[in-house]
Amino acid sequence: MNKNINVQKKISFFLPNLGSGGLTRVILLLVGSLIDRGFEVDLVMNSRDQSQDLLRLLPAEANVVKLKSKRTITSIIPLAKYLKSHKRHVLISGGPDVNSIAVLAKILSRSSVKLILTEHSMPSFNTHSTKKFKGEILNLLTKRLYPKADHIVAVSDAVAKDLSKFINYPYSSIKVIYNPIVSPTLIEQSHVKVD
Repeated sequence: MNKNINVQKKISFFLPNLGSGGLTRVILLLVGSLIDRGFEVDLVMNSRDQSQDLLRLLPAEANVVKLKSKRTITSIIPLAKYLKSHKRHVLISGGPDVNSIAVLAKILSRSSVKLILTEHSMPSFNTHSTKKFKGEILNLLTKRLYPKADHIVAVSDAVAKDLSKFINYPYSSIKVIYNPIVSPTLIEQSHVKVD
């Protein structure tokens, strides 16, 4: 394990809430892997109570930064202040609402941080799975704000194609990186006897 901090790269993940979904677990796995490779990593979250079970998955070396905000929508100003005061090379976020907040915060902060948006589901499907008014606002924000990011990453080719069509953005400019699913924890669990 390389614990020498790589001062060349300071990376932040914006994950307002530690939900129980796959996105949270993917982010926590990436945080640990990057720390093992010597990067300094911040996990930026809201101030409300978070899942202690998931927080235990974080390496001790991870810097947990709690914004003065309890909801994702009210995170814009606190996140912008964080970006202004913490010089980070990269900010990574995931999910339509969180990604939109990250773009707006970067614009407000006038930060030079490289912004990477990750998309984990098909936007055209999300349109039908949210309340009509909220869905329309989210769709508008996604279409207007995603192209302002430095990079967009999709977790599958199908998601990349759907997103490209949805936001009228070149498919060739979206990077496909599949979710990391094989981890030391998974290998360890594979040796457990099943009843």
